[in-house]
Amino acid sequence: MGVNETTPSVVVTGVLSIDEASLDATMRNFKKGDKIGVKWPQSSDQLISLVQEVTRRFDEEHIAGIGAEEFIRSAPEALRDTFRDRAKCEKRLPELMDIMSDFGKYREGRLDLDEYYLNCRAAAIKFYLLRANFLAHWKLGYLSSWVGLSRLGLSAPAAWKPYQGMPSDKFYPFLYDEYRTQHISSIRLVKIGNYEITTNGCPDWIYIDIPKASLDRSGNLCAGEHELCRWAIPQVELSGQLRIPPPDSYNGEWVGYTA
Repeated sequence: MGVNETTPSVVVTGVLSIDEASLDATMRNFKKGDKIGVKWPQSSDQLISLVQEVTRRFDEEHIAGIGAEEFIRSAPEALRDTFRDRAKCEKRLPELMDIMSDFGKYREGRLDLDEYYLNCRAAAIKFYLLRANFLAHWKLGYLSSWVGLSRLGLSAPAAWKPYQGMPSDKFYPFLYDEYRTQHISSIRLVKIGNYEITTNGCPDWIYIDIPKASLDRSGNLCAGEHELCRWAIPQVELSGQLRIPPPDSYNGEWVGYTA
């Protein structure tokens, strides 16, 4: 899905960074029903171009060596998945902005909390996009670690080299500097803002990672709203475990506990 130049866009500037000014302006000016675009990082576009170039050269040259067969076998699917996941994120972003525009709305009560909830909403969008960028391009990042690239005069984008083949649970703490050395717990989430996670009327759940400090002494979820926005909402939005449509509100009580 291309981004129309007249459509307001949130700019993801790197694997760990987003244009905070574009995000802030988008959040402050957003009205329900508005169209919002995503501009992906240059480094992620370079990953796509790199894998496309190597794939093209496999058709034109005899490329052999350790890992060559795995690369050409995996590359077409990885490219397909990247374009699919990008499009899915771009389509979902305006819907998520709609949902988040109501987050905390009925709890505020005081004008001095307006800025707090605006920051909460912005955090949900920021970490949703950063997680989406990693997940959409992870397979290409892994392929860019192929040792055969140097023989072709090619190399991975520098920004992606630290994350080549890194599993998501190892990557995510890098998004939150203050939690880099803090223990992260996996919790079983069964209720999202008064929205019971069920499938065909039967109880269901998903697992998300969250700082241990966000749990009470019994291991039950007690995260504040800012932590829910930074950690929980982006994971719910991007969870492959959720077999039902995501909720249309994130207000209300969240329930989860360590398994």
